[in-house]
Order: sequence, then structure tokens, then C-alpha cells
Amino acid sequence: TRPQHARRRPSRTATSPRFVMRPLLPWLAAVLMMQACCGLVHDHDFASLQDAVGRQPRIMLVLHDGECQPTHELTPWLYAMSERLPDLHMARVDLSNTTGSPSVAQLLNVDVERGSPQVKALVREAPPGSRVVDYVGPLSFNPLLKWATAVLHGTDNEHATPGYEPPVDEGKIARERERREKANRMSTLPKGVRQMAETMIKETRLKQVLDRAGKLDDYEADVAVAFKKLVAENSIEAGADSFKTQEANRIARDIVRERLLKTAPEYIRERVNADVNLGDGNARAGLAPANPFAGSVLGRGKDEL
Repeated sequence: TRPQHARRRPSRTATSPRFVMRPLLPWLAAVLMMQACCGLVHDHDFASLQDAVGRQPRIMLVLHDGECQPTHELTPWLYAMSERLPDLHMARVDLSNTTGSPSVAQLLNVDVERGSPQVKALVREAPPGSRVVDYVGPLSFNPLLKWATAVLHGTDNEHATPGYEPPVDEGKIARERERREKANRMSTLPKGVRQMAETMIKETRLKQVLDRAGKLDDYEADVAVAFKKLVAENSIEAGADSFKTQEANRIARDIVRERLLKTAPEYIRERVNADVNLGDGNARAGLAPANPFAGSVLGRGKDEL
């Protein structure tokens, strides 16, 4: 018999929260797992795309006309590609007049009648004529992944073609570079201090890459070998001359970094060797290299390192 103190289990009706949520739980879990384990995909409007162009050197854009089924089907692939290519900023932009940002279509000269979605890449540091790359292949995972990898590494791909670039004001870009150089206090530092600061910051960037690859110990071992060689070649007494010892340590790190970067992908070289800037608080929003899109409506130059 049922104990009198036992609580009767409530019946599950269509209005029961557990009844309503049960069909949604597998879908919700799948979405959360996809976002947590498979990288990050951003949804941009016109303003946030402007900001992203200033901050991200390479962006893959999926441009779609609102609620189109092919874009929904493409979304899991974008998360998977973001996991494999975490250094490539993955983004979607809705170009529809009702829910999206049609001004982005106008800016990039996208013909929404040609179909949805359309895939492009924005490469900030590329020379004019190579800053926008169109994808002209099939909407299949492997061709898209190979194209995106080529965009990230700066290599050729059979499905890549130059895209339309917004017109820019070269004079404005030159003025922006000049303003940033004046705001950078690196030039006011003594040469030795400036060189040490550049070495330390570039090494920090490189270590972030090496840490992900599990190569930090190998790097430190190579630095130790280069340092010992410099000490021996220059007859430096490590305990007696602290300045020469410190300088040999700095040069050893520069030597190893430059050797590693010779065979590194283009995007890693760009990141590690980006200009080192020390600006004041008011100039902090403009410390990175000048944005080549800054002379157009697309770029505002609000990047910082």
C-alpha cells in the first residue's frame, strides 16, 4: 500500500512547465554545446561591423536576406569552422530591409537578388584590391573551410575572387596614421627601453600562439641556447655585467622569434609583428595600426591592442 506521507506525483498536462520544456531541452542543450565547444559566431549590424573591422584583421562574413533557410543550415558549419580557425572572426549580417542592415549591402555592393547567403572576407592589412575576398564556390563544408583557411593564411584558393571595395580617402588614412604616431609615446622612450618594450610585447603575443600549440617549453629552450651562444661569442660575464646580460637576453628572444615567424602563417606574423604602441588614456582607442577602411564609411579605426 502507498504510505500516507508519500507525496502524490502531479500529473503532467500540456500546461505543466516540465511537459512544455521537455521537447525543448535536447534542442537547447545542442545549441549551448555548439556555442561552448564549437567556437563563436557573431551577428553584426552596421555599427558593430564597423567596430569589428577596426578590431579584427580578418573577418569572414555571411551576408543573408533575413530568415533564409540556407543560412540556418550553414550556421552549424560556421561554429565548426570557428572552432578550427579561432583567429578568423566569423560573422553573419542580415541585409533585409525589415530586420537587418541593408546599408551594409549598399556599402559592399551586394546584390541581394543574386541569392542568399553570400560569403565574403574582409582583410584589413591587405593592399588595395585584396582587402575584400568573395567566395564563389558551393555552399559545402569542405570548400568553405579551405577557402576560409586560405583567407586566414593569406594563400590562394580556387573559390576566391577579389570583391568590391568601398572607396576610401587615402588622405584621411595618412592623417590617421600621423595622429596615431603622435599619440604613441614609444618614440619618446630611450632607445634601450623602447627596444626592451617591443621585445617583451611581441614575445607576449608569440607566447599566446605557442601556448595553444603546446610549444612554450621548446621556445624557452631555444632562447636559452641562443642566449648562451651570445654570451660565449661576446665574452659576457653573466654575474658581473647586468646590462650586457640583459641585452643578450633580449637579442636572443628577438633571434628566436624572427626565426619562428619566417615559417609561420601570415596572420600570425601580422599579429606578432604589429606595431607596439604606448598611448595615453585619451588615445587608447586609437593605438593599433591605421585601419585601411577608416577612410570609408566602413571603418572607424576604434581598434586597440
